[in-house]
Amino acid sequence: MNPDPNPNDPHRRRADDRPQKPALIAPTPAPGEHVPDEVCRSIDLALERARAGRRAVTLMSVSLPDSCDEAVFERLCDALRAAIRSGDGLWREGPRSLVALLADLDGPGAPPAFARFEGVLRSFGDQSVEIGRASAPPGIGALDLLDLARVERRPLGE
Repeated sequence: MNPDPNPNDPHRRRADDRPQKPALIAPTPAPGEHVPDEVCRSIDLALERARAGRRAVTLMSVSLPDSCDEAVFERLCDALRAAIRSGDGLWREGPRSLVALLADLDGPGAPPAFARFEGVLRSFGDQSVEIGRASAPPGIGALDLLDLARVERRPLGE
Protein backbone atom coordinates (compact mmCIF):
# COMPACT_ATOMS: atom_id res chain seq x y z
CA MET A 1 0.00 0.00 0.00
CA ASN A 2 1.23 3.49 -0.78
CA PRO A 3 2.58 5.06 2.46
CA ASP A 4 1.71 8.62 1.40
CA PRO A 5 -1.58 8.45 -0.52
CA ASN A 6 -2.73 11.37 -2.59
CA PRO A 7 -5.94 12.77 -1.05
CA ASN A 8 -7.41 13.16 -4.55
CA ASP A 9 -7.02 9.44 -5.35
CA PRO A 10 -10.05 7.24 -4.77
CA HIS A 11 -9.95 5.31 -1.52
CA ARG A 12 -9.09 1.68 -2.06
CA ARG A 13 -9.66 -1.32 0.12
CA ARG A 14 -6.65 -3.17 1.45
CA ALA A 15 -7.78 -6.26 -0.42
CA ASP A 16 -7.16 -4.37 -3.67
CA ASP A 17 -3.45 -4.26 -2.83
CA ARG A 18 -3.25 -8.04 -2.63
CA PRO A 19 -2.07 -9.99 -5.65
CA GLN A 20 -4.82 -11.32 -7.88
CA LYS A 21 -5.72 -15.00 -7.54
CA PRO A 22 -4.36 -17.08 -10.38
CA ALA A 23 -6.70 -17.86 -13.23
CA LEU A 24 -8.34 -21.25 -13.07
CA ILE A 25 -6.93 -22.18 -16.45
CA ALA A 26 -3.38 -21.49 -17.57
CA PRO A 27 -2.76 -19.28 -20.60
CA THR A 28 -3.79 -20.96 -23.80
CA PRO A 29 -1.02 -22.05 -26.16
CA ALA A 30 -0.84 -20.61 -29.64
CA PRO A 31 -2.08 -22.65 -32.58
CA GLY A 32 0.31 -25.19 -33.97
CA GLU A 33 1.00 -28.86 -33.54
CA HIS A 34 -1.09 -30.68 -30.99
CA VAL A 35 0.70 -31.99 -27.92
CA PRO A 36 -1.65 -34.48 -26.21
CA ASP A 37 0.43 -34.82 -23.03
CA GLU A 38 0.46 -31.07 -22.45
CA VAL A 39 -3.27 -30.79 -23.14
CA CYS A 40 -3.99 -33.48 -20.52
CA ARG A 41 -1.59 -31.92 -18.04
CA SER A 42 -3.20 -28.48 -18.49
CA ILE A 43 -6.71 -29.91 -18.11
CA ASP A 44 -5.70 -31.93 -15.03
CA LEU A 45 -4.26 -28.76 -13.47
CA ALA A 46 -7.43 -26.82 -14.23
CA LEU A 47 -9.59 -29.63 -12.78
CA GLU A 48 -7.48 -29.63 -9.63
CA ARG A 49 -7.86 -25.85 -9.26
CA ALA A 50 -11.59 -26.10 -9.96
CA ARG A 51 -12.04 -28.70 -7.22
CA ALA A 52 -10.01 -26.65 -4.75
CA GLY A 53 -12.04 -23.54 -5.53
CA ARG A 54 -15.36 -25.43 -5.73
CA ARG A 55 -15.87 -24.21 -9.27
CA ALA A 56 -17.68 -25.98 -12.08
CA VAL A 57 -16.01 -26.64 -15.43
CA THR A 58 -17.32 -27.93 -18.75
CA LEU A 59 -15.19 -29.40 -21.49
CA MET A 60 -16.23 -28.75 -25.09
CA SER A 61 -14.75 -30.97 -27.81
CA VAL A 62 -14.88 -29.68 -31.38
CA SER A 63 -13.76 -31.48 -34.52
CA LEU A 64 -13.69 -30.91 -38.24
CA PRO A 65 -13.30 -33.67 -40.84
CA ASP A 66 -9.71 -34.70 -41.62
CA SER A 67 -10.31 -33.52 -45.20
CA CYS A 68 -10.80 -29.94 -43.95
CA ASP A 69 -8.17 -27.45 -45.04
CA GLU A 70 -5.59 -26.42 -42.39
CA ALA A 71 -6.30 -22.73 -43.05
CA VAL A 72 -10.01 -23.24 -42.26
CA PHE A 73 -9.11 -25.04 -39.04
CA GLU A 74 -6.75 -22.25 -37.99
CA ARG A 75 -9.50 -19.67 -38.69
CA LEU A 76 -11.83 -21.71 -36.48
CA CYS A 77 -9.20 -21.79 -33.70
CA ASP A 78 -8.71 -18.02 -33.91
CA ALA A 79 -12.46 -17.38 -33.91
CA LEU A 80 -13.02 -19.59 -30.87
CA ARG A 81 -10.07 -18.05 -29.04
CA ALA A 82 -11.66 -14.64 -29.53
CA ALA A 83 -15.09 -15.90 -28.41
CA ILE A 84 -14.18 -17.51 -25.10
CA ARG A 85 -13.54 -15.65 -21.87
CA SER A 86 -10.07 -14.94 -20.52
CA GLY A 87 -10.42 -17.53 -17.74
CA ASP A 88 -11.23 -20.35 -20.17
CA GLY A 89 -8.74 -22.55 -21.99
CA LEU A 90 -8.49 -23.67 -25.59
CA TRP A 91 -6.12 -26.37 -26.83
CA ARG A 92 -5.51 -28.18 -30.07
CA GLU A 93 -6.29 -31.80 -29.29
CA GLY A 94 -5.64 -33.44 -32.65
CA PRO A 95 -4.99 -32.71 -36.32
CA ARG A 96 -8.49 -31.24 -36.80
CA SER A 97 -9.87 -31.12 -33.27
CA LEU A 98 -9.65 -28.87 -30.26
CA VAL A 99 -10.99 -28.70 -26.76
CA ALA A 100 -12.16 -25.77 -24.70
CA LEU A 101 -12.41 -25.90 -20.94
CA LEU A 102 -15.01 -23.40 -19.82
CA ALA A 103 -15.10 -22.38 -16.16
CA ASP A 104 -18.10 -21.49 -14.01
CA LEU A 105 -20.80 -22.28 -16.53
CA ASP A 106 -23.43 -22.94 -13.90
CA GLY A 107 -23.97 -19.25 -13.16
CA PRO A 108 -25.48 -16.27 -14.97
CA GLY A 109 -22.58 -16.14 -17.44
CA ALA A 110 -23.38 -19.58 -18.88
CA PRO A 111 -25.91 -18.70 -21.61
CA PRO A 112 -23.78 -15.92 -23.15
CA ALA A 113 -20.64 -18.09 -23.08
CA PHE A 114 -22.36 -21.01 -24.80
CA ALA A 115 -24.13 -18.71 -27.26
CA ARG A 116 -20.85 -17.08 -28.34
CA PHE A 117 -19.13 -20.46 -28.63
CA GLU A 118 -21.95 -22.03 -30.66
CA GLY A 119 -22.36 -18.88 -32.77
CA VAL A 120 -18.76 -19.16 -33.91
CA LEU A 121 -19.23 -22.84 -34.70
CA ARG A 122 -22.40 -22.16 -36.70
CA SER A 123 -20.46 -19.76 -38.91
CA PHE A 124 -18.33 -22.79 -39.89
CA GLY A 125 -21.42 -25.00 -40.33
CA ASP A 126 -20.65 -25.83 -43.95
CA GLN A 127 -17.46 -27.55 -42.74
CA SER A 128 -19.28 -30.44 -40.93
CA VAL A 129 -18.37 -29.26 -37.42
CA GLU A 130 -18.99 -31.77 -34.64
CA ILE A 131 -19.29 -30.72 -31.02
CA GLY A 132 -19.55 -32.59 -27.73
CA ARG A 133 -19.46 -31.47 -24.14
CA ALA A 134 -19.05 -32.96 -20.72
CA SER A 135 -19.31 -31.44 -17.26
CA ALA A 136 -16.62 -32.55 -14.87
CA PRO A 137 -17.95 -34.79 -12.09
CA PRO A 138 -15.96 -34.89 -8.84
CA GLY A 139 -12.69 -36.81 -9.05
CA ILE A 140 -12.56 -37.22 -12.84
CA GLY A 141 -9.23 -36.91 -14.64
CA ALA A 142 -8.46 -35.21 -17.93
CA LEU A 143 -8.36 -38.39 -20.04
CA ASP A 144 -11.77 -39.56 -18.82
CA LEU A 145 -13.30 -36.11 -19.26
CA LEU A 146 -11.89 -35.91 -22.79
CA ASP A 147 -13.34 -39.34 -23.58
CA LEU A 148 -16.77 -38.29 -22.29
CA ALA A 149 -16.77 -35.19 -24.49
CA ARG A 150 -15.55 -37.10 -27.55
CA VAL A 151 -18.30 -39.71 -27.18
CA GLU A 152 -20.87 -36.90 -27.06
CA ARG A 153 -19.67 -35.31 -30.33
CA ARG A 154 -22.55 -34.76 -32.72
CA PRO A 155 -22.90 -32.71 -35.90
CA LEU A 156 -23.69 -29.14 -34.93
CA GLY A 157 -27.16 -29.24 -36.53
CA GLU A 158 -28.40 -32.10 -34.32
